[in-house]
Amino acid sequence: MAVALNTGTAYDRIDTGSVAGLTDNRWIGRCKHCGQTHKIEGRLTTAHAPGRHDYVIAAHDGNVYTMAAHGSDTSAVRVPCGDHTCALARVMEGTKKSKHACGARCTNATGPNCDCRCRGANHGANC
Repeated sequence: MAVALNTGTAYDRIDTGSVAGLTDNRWIGRCKHCGQTHKIEGRLTTAHAPGRHDYVIAAHDGNVYTMAAHGSDTSAVRVPCGDHTCALARVMEGTKKSKHACGARCTNATGPNCDCRCRGANHGANC
């Protein structure tokens, strides 16, 4: 039985596949209260508890995080940060094809949008 760190929900089963063909993803964000940067890397999947199923992140560190809006918003997650929570957003590739290579601006990014050639692969990697 896995417990979601950000909600305390105990799930009976976590699916091993990914949702809608999504592979490993990264969610990053900076806390508005303390300024700390948070990052989760893992796979978006579904988890089942009695009478409900939620979208969760099965993180590479072995933890499980329930997505925002009680598991129904697949683009955002709230994580514990001290005595409060902060929002993380899924790293998204840019809408236009970029010709510039990754640099410190990409690898140290704390926001979710990436317009580099890496298409999000390196975005926020140093956080």
